[in-house]
Amino acid sequence: MSLLKKIIDLILYSNLWIGLAAALLYLQTQYQHLGYFSITKGASFVFFSTIWLYSLHRIIGLNRVSDASENKRFKSIASIKTFIYLSSGICLIVSLVLFIQLSRQIQVYLIFPALVSILYVLPVFTQRRRLRDLGIVKIFLIALIWSWTTVLIPFLELGQQAGFESWPLLLERFLFILAITIPFDVRDLEIDKITNVKTIPSLIGKTSSIRLSMLLLLGVLLLISFIDLRQMTSGEYILGLQLSYVLTLLIIWLSRDKKTDYYFTGLLDGSMIFQAMITAFLILR
Repeated sequence: MSLLKKIIDLILYSNLWIGLAAALLYLQTQYQHLGYFSITKGASFVFFSTIWLYSLHRIIGLNRVSDASENKRFKSIASIKTFIYLSSGICLIVSLVLFIQLSRQIQVYLIFPALVSILYVLPVFTQRRRLRDLGIVKIFLIALIWSWTTVLIPFLELGQQAGFESWPLLLERFLFILAITIPFDVRDLEIDKITNVKTIPSLIGKTSSIRLSMLLLLGVLLLISFIDLRQMTSGEYILGLQLSYVLTLLIIWLSRDKKTDYYFTGLLDGSMIFQAMITAFLILR
């Protein structure tokens, strides 16, 4: 295994990549509301809690797939399992420390996403099922939790209530996460068949699922135009979002012929990071 591959596997499969994506979306919400951002306790909590939750999900998923040794993605995850355990344990402790320091209001609002996230990864239902195993509902839960924690919680931390101004941003984030989640179900179609999980691709097929994903993202572009007309944030930021969504459309379209997990975990999940990079470049230039 080359050094570069080891580094990429550590970044992707220890969930540093997805944790960074969550934190950047959180900071984007700050900018949308204030015109600037700062690394707060809330943003740090979202970063560390995302890492340990996704790590827990990976370990449980690895143990539930009987033919993991034949899957390159699972083999890569298994090769760094010790590091995943160690880093997720550290992130769990840090998350708990940060949670205690958050305001009581934010703590209360975090109960729902925390409960859903735990039930999503832990096999506590009959036949050792998780929320993730309850079919189509899983992608809507993912989109809901991500939009809740990266839009609603930042608003609360800034001392604002989730009024009219927050709803277009919540909807934008929800549709965006939903759109980039569907291709993962397309990729995992065979594994979901093994674990008997019904998903959108299993019902409407791979091609229609990719088209649905792109249609949702086009809906986000229309919503961005509405936000622009409402003058809720800067023109540079809106342009950055629009360019990032066009790039994400291309990534989704090309994903129909891709199998490698680097494409999905790296590029598709990375579309959240690319969005922050593009908007930051246009704002700071």
